[in-house]
Amino acid sequence: CTGLQQIIGLENLHAPKLTDMVNMFKHCESLTRIDLSGICPEDYVLVGNTDNYTHSGQGNFYGCSSVEYLDFSNFKIKGHIGSVFPALTNLKTAKFNNVTLGEPAGTNANPLRSFLPSSVTTVELNNFNLGNITSLGEMFKNCSNLVSIDLKGIIGLNNVRSMEYTFQGCTKVTSIDFTGSSM
Repeated sequence: CTGLQQIIGLENLHAPKLTDMVNMFKHCESLTRIDLSGICPEDYVLVGNTDNYTHSGQGNFYGCSSVEYLDFSNFKIKGHIGSVFPALTNLKTAKFNNVTLGEPAGTNANPLRSFLPSSVTTVELNNFNLGNITSLGEMFKNCSNLVSIDLKGIIGLNNVRSMEYTFQGCTKVTSIDFTGSSM
């Protein structure tokens, strides 16, 4: 889909039976906006691989160098998403509202490690359910253009044991909002 520039109405696509999105947008290098918020799957969707040590999940958005806006809200996600979104090298705004994370693979797994590219300026994770994730280490590491982080109502912080280097390299952040988050 190298010539695909826009997908009109994608946010209205409702696909409750969706379970796998691996390589869905691979090489869509002309797309500037991806809004998947209307899909609302009933079960967990594989967006990254389930192996903690490989990064084949990068194929989801591999080559999508023009995407500036991503709305990945209303999902139940499984797999190591840290290997998925960094391929969006021009991403400015990322929304992951009402997202629930599934079980990470392996012991000491950190599916959120460096899950966004350094180009991101604004991220929303309202009502983001961490499930049983125990580490947010390096979650926003090297997001050097990030200015605002909205974590309103984040769920599951009581399971988190490590936040080591979570904001390392976030030199432009001026606001982090944890209002209504459960501890």
